[in-house]
Amino acid sequence: MSRINSNDPRVASRTSRVRAENPYQHVLSVFGGKWKMTILREMAHFGSIRFNQTCRVLKVSEKVLSKQISDLIKAGVVVRCVDSSMYPPAVSYGLTESGQELIPILDSIYYWSVRDMHRKGIPLDPDALVVHGAEPMEPEEIVADEALGDLAVSEHVPLLKDESDISL
Repeated sequence: MSRINSNDPRVASRTSRVRAENPYQHVLSVFGGKWKMTILREMAHFGSIRFNQTCRVLKVSEKVLSKQISDLIKAGVVVRCVDSSMYPPAVSYGLTESGQELIPILDSIYYWSVRDMHRKGIPLDPDALVVHGAEPMEPEEIVADEALGDLAVSEHVPLLKDESDISL
């Protein structure tokens, strides 16, 4: 059996291409993780979040929340804001422009998930729906709202005919 030579340029090229150029892997590196999507949605809903308050509300450990927010900052979708006019300085976290662009996409994924859970009979925590509307919504309202499916595809996630439609 032959060994893979990591110094071989063909192997290095293929490895870097999978890690650096695969859009699916990139998007998962940005918001993949147990709390990242929830954190981003909380920021979108409230404008910004405070660390300790978010720990209490989401019932997530400080270590986990710190790591998730740090990853989101490194990805360029979250910014740390310090109000030094207060003592001690007040720190909050908000979305960058890039982070704001993610919200309609996350909402589409969220609505798909609610529908899929409903189809499969998976119970949904009603509190999970609060951030997605001014009034708490029932899962059946989301499942029955056909406009959301059209909106998710037509306005937020334009369909690409080929690679030439992608502008960087």
